[in-house]
Amino acid sequence: MLAAMTTRVVTLLARTPARALALRAALAAMTSWLVIVPMGGVADDYPYYAPLGAVVAVTSSVEVSLRTSVQTVVALVLGAGLATTVLLLDLPRPLAIGLVVAVGTLLGALRRMGEMGSWVPISALFILVLGEGNPAHFVLGYLGITTLGVGVGAATSLALPPLHLIRTRHAQDDLRAALAERLDALADVIGSEQLPSEGDWEVRRPDLRAHSAEVEQLLALATGGPPVNWRVRKGRDEGQRLRERGRALAALALQVDELTDVLAYRERDDRQDLALPAWLRPAAESALRATADALRSDEDRSACIDAAWTAVRRLASEIRRDRHESGDDLFGAGALVVSIERTLTTMSPAASPSVSPASPA
Repeated sequence: MLAAMTTRVVTLLARTPARALALRAALAAMTSWLVIVPMGGVADDYPYYAPLGAVVAVTSSVEVSLRTSVQTVVALVLGAGLATTVLLLDLPRPLAIGLVVAVGTLLGALRRMGEMGSWVPISALFILVLGEGNPAHFVLGYLGITTLGVGVGAATSLALPPLHLIRTRHAQDDLRAALAERLDALADVIGSEQLPSEGDWEVRRPDLRAHSAEVEQLLALATGGPPVNWRVRKGRDEGQRLRERGRALAALALQVDELTDVLAYRERDDRQDLALPAWLRPAAESALRATADALRSDEDRSACIDAAWTAVRRLASEIRRDRHESGDDLFGAGALVVSIERTLTTMSPAASPSVSPASPA
């Protein structure tokens, strides 16, 4: 029961990244405080720097968190060194502040400092202004305790589940559901007595490519870095499955968009040469719905794909029979069959061979 509850909580957090990041940061801050308070000594004077470092180091990605942690420590050290040097020069306060801000900003702009470069002048200012009376004591407290907090933040990111993998899996599920809904919507169009206008088609077809691009971006975040998290190493096969599934879904999005283009071009109320004559519409609607069911299926996927192929064969067979009897070309209907066939082949590369109207019966 506890495991199931934990899974539900992690899944909920993975779908809402801001909440997940807030929980990570809060946990890291609390942990760093509990670690630093019992230490005593200089930690009694500056315990609040530990949660500060922990929050800075926490991100939703393990790889980014580790990189941020290293960059933060380097920024702190550079800032501390800069402030200590300026204090030794015994310059007037305004000039000293201007100098550490100018030099610190230049150092922070170095490419390898990344987003944490701004911490160089901030760190220098902290030490310059607050540590003037006892710089060695303050540098030890600020630099040491903040670095400890950074380490706690990085450790927190390492210990918690890789949320990007979970987010990517759910995003892929959402895309698959969107593709199935698109196929059902196309089936609704074919089964309707009233054909849509050109403007209606634009409203009916949200951009699947944008959805697919979002999935690919999440996949890059989830699997693009080195497997430093022990959970990621353990789940390396899961990452590979996500890559393969992502490639298949991206190809499916293109195929379903192409299928939509075929119908949007010919199945409109301002066209006389429709893609599908009335007697072919029931078979075409069945083929689209069977393909949507196959795309949506999980448990009995093979049976659903077989049923979809059977429906496409039936449609292709009716097109061939009608072409033989009437002599009509039925190019639009043939293009529809080819598009559905390619969609099914993308779903299951080992599926049946071509059943397009041009192939033998």
